[in-house]
Amino acid sequence: MKKNLSLFALVIICSLLLALCIIFIVFSSGENAGAVILPNDISESFAADEITYLVYSGVLETQNDGEDSLFFPKNEVTREYFVCALVKLLCIDTDKYSSFELELEDADEISEKDMPFIRAAIACGIVSAEVIEGKNYFLPNEYITREEASHIIGALSNAVIATTKPEAFSDIESADAEYIENLKKLINLDILIGYPDGTIKPKNSLTREEFALMLYRMLQNGSFGTYT
Repeated sequence: MKKNLSLFALVIICSLLLALCIIFIVFSSGENAGAVILPNDISESFAADEITYLVYSGVLETQNDGEDSLFFPKNEVTREYFVCALVKLLCIDTDKYSSFELELEDADEISEKDMPFIRAAIACGIVSAEVIEGKNYFLPNEYITREEASHIIGALSNAVIATTKPEAFSDIESADAEYIENLKKLINLDILIGYPDGTIKPKNSLTREEFALMLYRMLQNGSFGTYT
């Protein structure tokens, strides 16, 4: 009983720490925090509440179209969008890595405002460059798959998994061998959800609403902390 209470307390403490980090992001952005416009295209999304929370917190960005703010919940997540949101959620101080030199052939394809987040993520080892014909590329505009996203996020969790939830999905073994361990970890942590037909579709591109749900569930899980 005492062990369960201690674990519960740890989960609560970790969740509060992450929540405080997000509050810091919101208030440290000064005038921009008060200018947040919540998206008006998410009412039919299964992750509407999670999207709202993460947009308001400054973790997920929207696209302004006149007076409208659009999230495009069904759209695929690019590598650039994925990494930026993850760095914000983990409260990584990008200034610490401002002098880190990126050797990327496609650096000019990364937006100036997102470059500090990409630099920090690579410097921290959260993501790495893709080596193509001996040269490094980030591929910022390529869509990230569910197995790739799970591999990156799963590596940030210190959870030790002993359950067998992934076996419930008929296509779990279709995932690449390098991704399957962390893919299974996120399934067991209930961070990655499957589809009604009993599949997990590891090679599908991750959608923005699926990503929002994953990020929100990271906040609720005690195995993730702030990244240093």
